[in-house]
Amino acid sequence: MSKWVPGVDVAFSRVSRQWCRDRRAEGCRVFVQDLWTGGYENNTQLHKVATANLDNAQAEGLIIAGYCNASPWFPAETSVFESRMHAGHMWDALDVVVCDVEINGLTEQQVKDTCTRLEDFGKKVPIYSAAWFWHSMGNPQWPWLNDHKLWEANYDEDPDIDFGHRRFGPWELADVMGEQYQGTTNIDGVDVDLNVFDLSYFEEGDMEPQLGAGFRAENSYWTAVEEAITNLRKSYRRSFSESPASEYHDWADLATALDDARVRTRILGRPG
Repeated sequence: MSKWVPGVDVAFSRVSRQWCRDRRAEGCRVFVQDLWTGGYENNTQLHKVATANLDNAQAEGLIIAGYCNASPWFPAETSVFESRMHAGHMWDALDVVVCDVEINGLTEQQVKDTCTRLEDFGKKVPIYSAAWFWHSMGNPQWPWLNDHKLWEANYDEDPDIDFGHRRFGPWELADVMGEQYQGTTNIDGVDVDLNVFDLSYFEEGDMEPQLGAGFRAENSYWTAVEEAITNLRKSYRRSFSESPASEYHDWADLATALDDARVRTRILGRPG
């Protein structure tokens, strides 16, 4: 049975433990953090806030989750890699990581690959999108979407679940696990979106991660790679550019420094 509770999602703002404590006292139960916007613009700001935000929210009793934009410009491996880097040590605490579908030019394969790669890391992966955007893609009915619940954006400023009046995709009303009903709203100096979420979705007994075979086979190797890249990032004495092209070049430099074609393929989508 659905149990609808208030929740917030945050992108670039920093939240303190006191802020999270206040929201919890007001009845908020779920905190969702942006982990990847689909490109490198504002990537530096995400890196500054995401881990600490998740840490503070969990410490104050909020259920935490993340969201990762499917990207038309970078392979799913890059999207998930960056999401893991931004979540930092809180990655393993995230049972739910949403695949955000809202960037023009996405293909079915790009969306599916992002979902699959997140699932390889043992995450439950609902889809985030809005009716207007879904219809702009032709209202796709991809059968595999039936394995993913829906977090719908519908800015009617009303925390009700009215998906049944304007269905899109293959989803039914029972498939909705959340509604984002109000966009950017400042609460005590923090910009958030307002939501209601089905608490039962986060409490289901199947939340125990089921790691994909690919993850199990590569986990030790890629953990070492990511630790190496983290250390290389720290050793760089220049700031990462906000320009996607420049950032892409910097990542190529990092991968080359590791002298490993598999790393370059994982990050850039090509071996060199």
